[in-house]
Amino acid sequence: MNKDKMWHEIDTKTLSLKKTIKEFETKISGINFKFDSNKCYQENLFELKKSLCELDMRKKDILCFLDKYNKNLLYFNNQKYGSKNYFESYQNERDLVVKNWETYIKSFFDYFKGKIIVVGINDGQEISNFMGNKNKVYGVDISQSALKECKKKRKDIICVKADSANIPFKDETFDSYISLRTLHVTGIKRFESIKEAYRVLKKGGHFLISIPWGSVNHKGHIVKGQYGGSKKDDFEKQKNEFIDYISKTFNNCNLNENKLEFFMWGSKNV
Repeated sequence: MNKDKMWHEIDTKTLSLKKTIKEFETKISGINFKFDSNKCYQENLFELKKSLCELDMRKKDILCFLDKYNKNLLYFNNQKYGSKNYFESYQNERDLVVKNWETYIKSFFDYFKGKIIVVGINDGQEISNFMGNKNKVYGVDISQSALKECKKKRKDIICVKADSANIPFKDETFDSYISLRTLHVTGIKRFESIKEAYRVLKKGGHFLISIPWGSVNHKGHIVKGQYGGSKKDDFEKQKNEFIDYISKTFNNCNLNENKLEFFMWGSKNV
């Protein structure tokens, strides 16, 4: 298989699996499974489920195991990326595929005024580059280490540790909702998160959601497959499902794509 088509982050997935197996050691023994980087992530998950079935685990326990695995993966991803390195890695990717990326993204931010919520704010560096000091910004992230870094960079940002699918604010609280390269992460409830975006946004308020649909490998080549599909058709299907769901939720929205990610922006109907 072409190396460029291989999924990545096998280290965090292996750590997550080991932690989950340890937590289930009273119910599980003798599992013989390792992630195979020559297969896509979806194929690996299928093999993992197959291994669990071979241990005569109950369906309920298998679902519980996989849920725990996803939560552990989310934890390790946040530990790994809860720092400036997260922003810098994606900034480098964007520079490779989008000329003058900062100018490109700034064109979106003319819409965003007033009380703004940024879901997946990480260390705040990305938003700080574009937002200035004119708005009241609430930064939401599930990573405590990321929020700690955010507070150091921008003391005026109100940081809140929370899940994107369970935002602790009342309905129609915010004038603007922004989430960049966050809602695709393994373990995040994607569609529930979009529903939450709609719920906390005021009528007439604006949103911007960006989802990566590829990454740049060490050779500088774009690798597609962030969603784990084993075939191009699978990948396109999952990507289109995401776009369709956002479109149906907000009705009034626009789509802009580059080689690395797609952006959807618009407003909540009055």
